[in-house]
Amino acid sequence: MAALRWLWRGYDALVTAAWWGAILCAAAMLVLIVVDVSLRIAGFRPPAATIGLVEYSLLYLAMLSAPRLVREGQHIVVETVIGALSGWPRWLLEKAIYLAAAVTCAVLGYAAWLLTAEKIASGTLDLRGIDLPSWLLPAPIAAGCALCAVEFLRFLLTRQSFYTARQAETIL
Repeated sequence: MAALRWLWRGYDALVTAAWWGAILCAAAMLVLIVVDVSLRIAGFRPPAATIGLVEYSLLYLAMLSAPRLVREGQHIVVETVIGALSGWPRWLLEKAIYLAAAVTCAVLGYAAWLLTAEKIASGTLDLRGIDLPSWLLPAPIAAGCALCAVEFLRFLLTRQSFYTARQAETIL
C-alpha cells in the first residue's frame, strides 16, 4: 500500500511539473514576442528563431497543461444531457464518458508515441528559423495524452465526479 501511495505522489509531482512547464512556456512566449516586437520597432532585425520557438511553445503549453485541466475539471465540456440526469443513469453516463475519454487519449498518445519513436529513429530535423529535432513536435502530444488518459481513469475508478465539482463551482 505504501508503494502505491509513493507511486501516486510521484505521478502527482509529474502532473505538477508539467503544469509548471506550461507556465514557463507561456512566460517564454511572452518574452520572445516582446523582444521580437521591440527589436522590430527599434529598427533591428529580430532573431529568426522566434516564430519557430513560439509555435513549439504553443503546442507544449497546451499539452503540458492538459492533465491538470482535466484533473480540475477546467477543460471544455458540454453538460446538456448529463445535467438533466440524476441517480444511476447519470452515474452510468459519467463512467461511460470517462472510459471513452481515457481510451481516446490513450489511443492518441500511443499514436503520437509511435510517431515520436519513428522521428527519433530517422534523426530528421524540423527546419524553421531554428533547426530542432522533429521528434520534439509529437513528443508532448504523446506525454500529454498519456497523462490525460490517467486522469480520466482516476475519475472512472473513483467516486469523484468531474461534473459535481463543476456544478458546485458554477453555483458559487
